[in-house]
Amino acid sequence: MLGFGLVPGRCGSWLRAIAAGGALGAAFLLPQGQAATSPGQLALSYQVLLGPLPVMTVTADLALPGGSAQGPYRADIVGRAGGYVGQIYDWSFTARSEGLARGPRLSPKRFAGENLSALDSRPVSIAYAKDGTPVPRFEPPRPEDASLNPRPEQAKGTLDPASAMVALLSTVAASGSCAAALPVYDGRRRFDLITRATGEELIEALPRSLYGGPAQRCELELNQLDDSRERLPSQGTAWVAEVAGSTIPVRLELTTALGIVTVDLVEASAGPS
Repeated sequence: MLGFGLVPGRCGSWLRAIAAGGALGAAFLLPQGQAATSPGQLALSYQVLLGPLPVMTVTADLALPGGSAQGPYRADIVGRAGGYVGQIYDWSFTARSEGLARGPRLSPKRFAGENLSALDSRPVSIAYAKDGTPVPRFEPPRPEDASLNPRPEQAKGTLDPASAMVALLSTVAASGSCAAALPVYDGRRRFDLITRATGEELIEALPRSLYGGPAQRCELELNQLDDSRERLPSQGTAWVAEVAGSTIPVRLELTTALGIVTVDLVEASAGPS
């Protein structure tokens, strides 16, 4: 049975592989609603399942200005080993970002992430030049870090994964559609995140699910442009529905080399910005 025979080293490898798309997975968790709706403040908590096995919890605390207003935004995403894995292995990842929102357009100012790569666990921070070019820094630095920078024409105007989540929120608030195409760079990998709405369907509640019922379905496509040995999931599906008066992501499924990873909403609260 999946999970038996796990040892800390192996757990770490599995969790890092899942978290390689961890902040990316958070970016996939996009809401959908009416154009007049403002995301404001959102506090979301998810359980992460590898097949049927709970392996992680992810929380996302988001703040952004209402409607088409200009103002600061913030995204704070934390993942931590949970379930059986969490009992034997203390592990977590973080992805934090802040910047300026002008309606659905975002200009990130700084990003910080830890344990986002299965191949390199060093913390990374990204500062952004005035023209939107990201400037990553790893701790400790290594001579080969320069090879992780995308080509100049692919770097300018990119978003970090946490900002990508906020951008999707803002796009839906402005247009009422989950359709989007976002350029993303996390300090190691450069990819385009493409989302499209594909209708409504019923989803069944899982153990601990906060929601089961009708939900809007969005198909996700990820086009990885870098040459990294670490390849991210290329496709996924997200479902969004109204919970506690706000339309928010209730479930995400990704197909990975380890199997089906499900990210399922277990707690949510929303408020004005």
